[in-house]
Amino acid sequence: MFAAETVVALDWSGAKAANGISVAQIPATRAVTSLILPPDGPRWTRTHALDYLCRQASHLQKTLVGIDCSFSLPFSNNQYLPELRAQTAQALWIEVNTVSLGASDFYAGPFAAAHTAEFWQRGKRPSEFIERHRKTEKSAAAAGMGRPESPLKLIGAKQVGMAGLAGMRVLNALKQRCGDAVCIWPFESITSETNLVVVEIYPTLFRLSSGAGLSKIRDVTALRTALSTFNVDFGPYAPENLTDHDTDALISAAGMLGLRRETDVWKPSGLDDKTRQTEGWIFGVP
Repeated sequence: MFAAETVVALDWSGAKAANGISVAQIPATRAVTSLILPPDGPRWTRTHALDYLCRQASHLQKTLVGIDCSFSLPFSNNQYLPELRAQTAQALWIEVNTVSLGASDFYAGPFAAAHTAEFWQRGKRPSEFIERHRKTEKSAAAAGMGRPESPLKLIGAKQVGMAGLAGMRVLNALKQRCGDAVCIWPFESITSETNLVVVEIYPTLFRLSSGAGLSKIRDVTALRTALSTFNVDFGPYAPENLTDHDTDALISAAGMLGLRRETDVWKPSGLDDKTRQTEGWIFGVP
């Protein structure tokens, strides 16, 4: 468990020009969640998000952060992808970052381009494409928590692959900059030095828990109804055009607030040592 005093949720983007990133925050002492405005300009970038997380890690206040992206790739037959040397998630992050260094704002397109046979990147489903899933994604589906997409799928409105690859670059940079002040769960253990714990989230899980169902939420009335199931209210800042990225971040923050104190959430039965080292786990999946 982690006695977080603040909970933050980020709805993420893997696009070359990052779009759709939303950040929501909720203090543990006051059950009101609100959006955090971008620090510079009309939208968040991944670089902005990294800077924000580093500032949070430098505070003495304990913060739990959920990011809506896959923290790793499926690991089977003792490998992630053919020809990759990585045997752990952290080593995978380094490889993704190294191959993509020429791309700005932590975009990871070059890594995907270097492995065209393993990713579904465009057009109709390639005949050689194998839609592998991580253990946590299979567990989420089995538990009726929606059906997370494969991180190897990089096409379509619901694809999460590019967001995950970009997220891996950010996780790698976050550890380089902040060291032991940051714990990326479940790959690392929480210690007395940890100020910031970062977990992978799946907003559909929280929408389902709130009774909102699979459909995205795009208006304040529906948002307040969903948040009320977590005994959380919506804060003072309400943009004129509330996006589904905003509502996913807000609902995720509210759902994480309640889950953070549940011991079973931090020790899911399906999380064996090999999975912990290689694939990771979605926060809240049993």
